[in-house]
Amino acid sequence: MKRSTRRIFIATSGAVLAAFSRGSLHGFGNLPSDRELAADLVRIFDGHQSSAQAVGREYLRHMPTEASVTRLVCLICAEDSQPPPIGRNCQAIRDWACTKSRDDFRSGRVVEIQGWILSATEARLCALAAIS
Repeated sequence: MKRSTRRIFIATSGAVLAAFSRGSLHGFGNLPSDRELAADLVRIFDGHQSSAQAVGREYLRHMPTEASVTRLVCLICAEDSQPPPIGRNCQAIRDWACTKSRDDFRSGRVVEIQGWILSATEARLCALAAIS
């Protein structure tokens, strides 16, 4: 398989998995929009929104290809067997994000932002806060 074909396959697979996980949450006929999912996900930053946005802007400066709500939602949800607990209380979303972050660290999915080492999930959630 050629390299570009593999990239297309991997990118498409991630988007399909994310769409499926959202579908399993709300039923296939009533999917929330990416903006609605983003709004639920960034609720974990209540009270710390400006700090999250600053980290998110810095992340997107280094990863401009991820600067869309749809792309970030897909990336955040794609690498997880458990869909986010959208529509539940903020603590359930925080617990889900903490579990994903621990998995990221175990799997080496980390990024460095101004000397800080963050999980890919943390960085992407901050980026989502910056653009949503």
